Amino acid sequence: MERMPRRKEGAAARPGELDIIHKEGVMPLEDREILKGRILRVLTSHVGREKAVGMGELYERVFHQAYQHRINSTRALRVLITELREEGVAIASTASMSGGGYYLLAAGSELVEYLDREKARALRILGRVATMKKVALPDLLNQMHLSMLGDAR
Repeated sequence: MERMPRRKEGAAARPGELDIIHKEGVMPLEDREILKGRILRVLTSHVGREKAVGMGELYERVFHQAYQHRINSTRALRVLITELREEGVAIASTASMSGGGYYLLAAGSELVEYLDREKARALRILGRVATMKKVALPDLLNQMHLSMLGDAR
C-alpha cells in the first residue's frame, strides 16, 4: 500500500487531503475507510445521548490501543468522526464533567434538537464574521449565496 509523503510541519493541507498523521505519514484512504467502519460498528450500540461512549474507550475500540495523549493521540479519531458527519452520519457529542462522549443521534426530537443547535452555532459564527466585516448578517448571507451561485457555474 503506497503511503502519501509527510507534509512539512505548518504546511497547508492539499485539497481533498485528510490530514491524519501516523508514524508512517498521512493515513491512506483504505485505512481511513476501515477505521470509519469500526467507529460506526461501535456507535451502533451507543444511540442516544444517555448512551454516549467516551473518547478514550472509542479510541481504544477503533485503534485497538490506548491513547497516549488526550488531545494529540485522539486527533485521528476526531478527524474521522468529522468526515463521517460530512458524509451525513448523525454523530453527536456531549461534553460534561461526569463524562461526555460520542453517540449516534436517535431519530425524532433528538435529531431535530441537534440540528437546531448546529444551525444556531453556525449563525453565531456568521454573526461574528458579519460584525468583523461591518455588514449586517442578512447582507453577509446574501453575499455568500451569490458567491455560491457563482461557484456553481
